[in-house]
Amino acid sequence: MKPVSILYLLALLAVLSRAQTVPFVVDDLSKTATNSLGYYHGGSGVTYAAGTATVSSTGYFGTSFSGDAGVCYDMTGKAVYFEYTPTSARQAVNVYFGQRDAKCASWAVNSAAVSIVGPATVARAAATIPMSQFGLADPKRADGVTFDGPIKIHLVKVIADPAVATTTTTTTAVTSTAPQPTSGVSTSVYPAPVANPLTFRPVASLAGGTFVKDEWGMYMSCGKPGAFAYTLDDGPSPLTPGILASLAKANMKATFFMVGANINSYRSIAQQVHAAGHQLAAHSQTHADLATLTATQVRSEVNGSNQAIKSIVGYTPRFFRPPYGSVNANVMSILHNEFKFRVIYWSLDSQDWQTATTEDGIVKYFDTELAKSPAKSNSHIALSHDIQQKTANVIDRTLPLLAKYGYVQVPLYQCLNEKGYNN
Repeated sequence: MKPVSILYLLALLAVLSRAQTVPFVVDDLSKTATNSLGYYHGGSGVTYAAGTATVSSTGYFGTSFSGDAGVCYDMTGKAVYFEYTPTSARQAVNVYFGQRDAKCASWAVNSAAVSIVGPATVARAAATIPMSQFGLADPKRADGVTFDGPIKIHLVKVIADPAVATTTTTTTAVTSTAPQPTSGVSTSVYPAPVANPLTFRPVASLAGGTFVKDEWGMYMSCGKPGAFAYTLDDGPSPLTPGILASLAKANMKATFFMVGANINSYRSIAQQVHAAGHQLAAHSQTHADLATLTATQVRSEVNGSNQAIKSIVGYTPRFFRPPYGSVNANVMSILHNEFKFRVIYWSLDSQDWQTATTEDGIVKYFDTELAKSPAKSNSHIALSHDIQQKTANVIDRTLPLLAKYGYVQVPLYQCLNEKGYNN
C-alpha cells in the first residue's frame, strides 16, 4: 500500500472517531478558509470578522460536516446547535440541512427550510434544531448546514438531541461576554410561539412558574419573568385586520378575547385571527357583566362564546376573561369548577376605551410602566381592545417598546404554559 493511502486512512479514522463523539464544534468562525473541522464553509454575500460570519440579506452561509470523498456523517439522534445574532427583533431564520449522494461522494440535496423565530431583541441568541426536523430521507448521509441571510453566525455545533422523543425546535437568549446594555436585552426563557396554537403542549423550560393573582384567583402575570402577554378584548371588528398586520410585521403572536356575538357578525375576521396563528379566548356572548347575572344566565353567556370559538377553531377555549373584569364567588365557581377555565385579569390596562385617553398617552403609559418593571424579574398581561381606533393607530408604536425593555411578547398559552384549547 502506498504511503499516501495509509495517511489517507489515518486521517479518515481520525475524522470518524471525532465525529462519533458529541458534542463537538463544527465551526467557531475563527478561520476564513475552512471551518473548525478543516472542511469547507462559505456561501454568497458572506464576510468574516472576529469569529463571526455576517451574511447579507440576499446571501447564504453553509458549513460542512463531511469534507472527504466517500465519507458521510451520521446525524441520527443528534441536533444542530448554533449561536447567532439576528438583524431585527423576532426575525425568522431559515436553516437547511444538506444530504450527500448514495456513495457519499458529494452534496446531493438540501432539506426543506426549518424556520425559527429569534429573540424579541437584536441580541445574541442560541437555537437547537433536532435532525428529525429537517426531514431528510437518510440522516446517515449528512453533509452540512446552511443559513439564509440576513444573519450573523458565531458558532455551529453538533450535540445529542436534547429530547429524542420530541421534535421541538427551541430558541433561547444566550449570555454574551461582550458588554450588554441594561435594557433591551431579553432574559426570557420563552421559546418562539408555535405556528398553530392547537399544537402547543406545556414545555419543561416553563414549568414551575410563579403567578400573581387577584383576590378571586384571576391571573395577573405570566409564570416566568420577561414575558409580555398582549391581549385584545371585545372583537373581532373591522379594526382587527389592521392589528393583525401590525402583529405580523412585528412577528408576534397575541391572544384575542372574543365576544361570541361579534364572532357571529365578523366570522371571516375571526377566521383570519385563527389562520394567522393567534390564540382565541372567550369573553362571553354579549359582553354582559357576569356579576349581575343569575347562574343560568352566566352559563348561557359562557356557552355562547364557547360555541362561537369552537365554530372557528374546532375546539372550545380554555382561557376566559370576564367582561369588565367583574366577577363574584358564584361566577368564579362556575368558571373554575364547571368550565375549568383559566380566568385572566391583567396587570397593565391601556385605558384605550376612555375618551380622555390619547394615542400618545397610550404609548407613554406602556413606556413608563415597562421602564419601572425590569424584565429580569417581572412579567405582564396587558389589556387593549381591537374595537378601539386608538389601539389600532398606535400598535406600531407600542410593540417596539417590548424589545426596548427586554420583554418577549407571548400568547397566553405560553404565559401560563398550558394548552389554549380543549383538544
